[in-house]
Amino acid sequence: MTSFADIWHRILFTTDLEKNSDSAVLVGTTPQYIFRMKNKDEFSVAWAFEVAQKYGLNTDWIMTGKGSMKSSESEPEFHNELLHEIDKWLTGQIEKEPFLDAFPLFAEWKKSQGQEEGNGTSIQNKVA
Repeated sequence: MTSFADIWHRILFTTDLEKNSDSAVLVGTTPQYIFRMKNKDEFSVAWAFEVAQKYGLNTDWIMTGKGSMKSSESEPEFHNELLHEIDKWLTGQIEKEPFLDAFPLFAEWKKSQGQEEGNGTSIQNKVA
């Protein structure tokens, strides 16, 4: 079974949710209850379903990290096969280590764009 932290990381990577309070509103509960479930290392499939519905994600991918990230009806259409292959590879890499650690060139690019890691826009900083 996948840990709460792994599931939460996948959600933060693919959505604009940043805090327990953001996700609590979406799934119809309280931030305190989400915190309790995090401490128990349990993530509700119903919550994953709600996130999947709002963001066009695959519930199985949210819960396990396996399969297609997007739901079948929202699968991205790539006009270049290389972009499709890069997307699949990138999805696997993100599961192995924090995104900005895995891609320091991307981190440098974000900084050059005025998106410093400390301003809350970093994927790594979006932690429950």
